Amino acid sequence: MKSAVSGYNGALLPPRRALLCVVKCRSVFVMVILVTAFGVPSASAEPPFQEGVAATPNPVSGRDRESVDQITPADCLARVRLLADEIEEIRRVMGKPKTQSYRITIEGAQPREVLYQARTLYHNANRFAIEQTRASLELPGSEVVDIRPLHVWKIIDASLRRVLDVKHRFGIDARFVEVEMPESTTPSEVFISIMNTNRLLNSLLKEQLASANVFQQVTVAVHYASRLQEPFGQSVATISTPEFEPAKTSADVYARLQDCFEIIHRMGHQAGVKVLTLTQPDIETGDVIPSDAYAAASLIVAELAYFHSRLPGLDPPERAYFPGIKFPSHVLQRVELLRRQLLSLEQLQQTNRNPIK
Repeated sequence: MKSAVSGYNGALLPPRRALLCVVKCRSVFVMVILVTAFGVPSASAEPPFQEGVAATPNPVSGRDRESVDQITPADCLARVRLLADEIEEIRRVMGKPKTQSYRITIEGAQPREVLYQARTLYHNANRFAIEQTRASLELPGSEVVDIRPLHVWKIIDASLRRVLDVKHRFGIDARFVEVEMPESTTPSEVFISIMNTNRLLNSLLKEQLASANVFQQVTVAVHYASRLQEPFGQSVATISTPEFEPAKTSADVYARLQDCFEIIHRMGHQAGVKVLTLTQPDIETGDVIPSDAYAAASLIVAELAYFHSRLPGLDPPERAYFPGIKFPSHVLQRVELLRRQLLSLEQLQQTNRNPIK
């Protein structure tokens, strides 16, 4: 039986003429016919999720969440622990396996170093929210010169908002209460807690941080190092190109990044710049994932960006574009280039041509 639609005079029209009537008619009923005819999702389809449904609580300490003079590392740690509780509940609901915590010791972490880790946390939280709610939200604010705990707290809180949006979409009713942390809390404790929360959050992503993301972040570090070389007539072009070593792993990349950080630590000490001390036991190859290498690369970028800020007149680093598919061997080659740049900069320091004042 052929389908037909009633015309203006009540006569039955064949399907093709019915569509012509739809175009001419403005009634809601006919618009429904048009939508159905073309197979377009109806008005009852789920609309894009609107970000911002969830609200975050005020600091459990009772301090003003907008006061740069009141928020402390203890508030930051309390907020990231609350965030970790929320993420853990989502992990449980999603049926994802648990992740291992970092087995590292951090001492003397500086606010700038904690801030960069917090930005990585927000990057992952926003990415998670995009995957699950289709809504993206850029991190508000601009570059901060005098970094204080409030700036770190705001990024952690923004990350919590993004995760709560996902929790709302999933219909998870479990509630968690922020627990007050000791006043003796240090930035180093906040740093480690953010790193562990990042690792947990990355495990929930459909598209987890990959070698390509690490390659891009290392490239940012290479560009910063190139700018630091320029006042002394050097550039990345003066550094010999490392050989490509096949069949490498993320553990190899992570170990070479640690070598780079040790050079940066020595450079900072030589220039009177405080740099955190990182101690980590021997790690198994299978324990290291790309997100671990990304965290290490982000720490290096934080240090080089700070060195760059201490040299007025330097141009900003070139932009690092997403490189496409990369393997750990590609990343290792790029990290080795960075290591050679850093050794060159360290040599300048030792010859009283200190590039970092």
